[in-house]
Amino acid sequence: AGVEIKDVKEGEVDNYGKVKIRTLYNGICGTDREIVNGRLSHAILPENRDYLVLGHEAIGVVEESCCGFSQGELVMPVNRRGCGVCRNCLAGRPDFCETGRATDLGTKGKDGFMREFWFDDVRYLVRVPRALEDVGILAQPLADVVKSVEEMLSVQRRVPLWSCDDGTLNCRRALVVGTGPIGILFSLALRTV
Repeated sequence: AGVEIKDVKEGEVDNYGKVKIRTLYNGICGTDREIVNGRLSHAILPENRDYLVLGHEAIGVVEESCCGFSQGELVMPVNRRGCGVCRNCLAGRPDFCETGRATDLGTKGKDGFMREFWFDDVRYLVRVPRALEDVGILAQPLADVVKSVEEMLSVQRRVPLWSCDDGTLNCRRALVVGTGPIGILFSLALRTV
């Protein structure tokens, strides 16, 4: 457990494609803290190495035009890489990969984005408008929150006892425990349903 800053050559860490990206921002969340403190049971080091590059929330800038991306474009990587063959992955929902072969970069045996540069596959890059540069780093945690709220509502719709007298969910209350970034995002998201 612990963190250190290392100088490594480009070929020493995992890269995933042809698009060269320079990191601008990294988010540090509870998952990163759990890895550093040795408390995340499913954190795995890459094969034949005694360290893992952290960082599963990032925004970067394309360094060289390539594969449909222009130099200077802002991008955000998708950190969960599904198996690509199960029903959920084929439907564009790798967070629900059914085979157990999904990879979470920066946590499960593959390096993350807390480094100066990385190379990625165009399939896993999302363009970020310049207007969102300062807040775009919240996209990944916000996506987790929105997905959780959608799943919660999906379950509630299937259980008649959780519906209000008028058949809607408008009378429901939610308790958000915690005032960190995820708690705040949950509070904001729940106000919209």
